[in-house]
Amino acid sequence: MYFRWVFGSEAVSGDNVMVAVATLDSPGKLMFPRPVIDGVQAGANEFKYAVLGLGDIFVPGLFLRVTTAISEATNGPYFNAAISAYGVGLLTCFGANTLTKAPQPALIYIVPALLLSSFITAGVRGELPTLLKFRVQPKAAPESSEPAEE
Repeated sequence: MYFRWVFGSEAVSGDNVMVAVATLDSPGKLMFPRPVIDGVQAGANEFKYAVLGLGDIFVPGLFLRVTTAISEATNGPYFNAAISAYGVGLLTCFGANTLTKAPQPALIYIVPALLLSSFITAGVRGELPTLLKFRVQPKAAPESSEPAEE
């Protein structure tokens, strides 16, 4: 359903919803100039920038925070693997964007990269059951040094 909506919304609403939201004049996005290939800016007749929305940063950021907790609990390289995978996912998205000269939803590339990095790391280390059962433990609130009011 998601893929149909992202890539087929133009047939339903008359406009590509992903592109319409990404090109709104709002502060919630990062814009990167498209590369120049053979003297021509890729996609220059459409939109001159590749856009990365806050969701493309925030959602993977939550996952990266969990990999930090897993790394601390297992003394493993989960965070390093995930942050590298995030970079690979972004580069893959920008590469697909440049090759197809069409907008690409970054999370379609980032999420599989993040998940694969964690599963491959756990598989190589023999910690797949630990990874699947892992739960982030909430930290206790620091005790106040001030006396309680009566």
